Amino acid sequence: MDDGGWFLSNSIICQGDMTLIPNTLVPQWFIQKRGRALSFMALGGVASAASQLLMHG
Repeated sequence: MDDGGWFLSNSIICQGDMTLIPNTLVPQWFIQKRGRALSFMALGGVASAASQLLMHG
């Protein structure tokens, strides 16, 4: 498989892992302050999207 086909198949298969892994691990790691940890995780996602928009927009 050429590089383009590998990249396409890898991105399709692994794209769900980018949200699935943090959404399952953060609640398991943080028991007492779960709400705060999930809020910081959500803010990180918003900051990441905003920074990509500023850099590439």
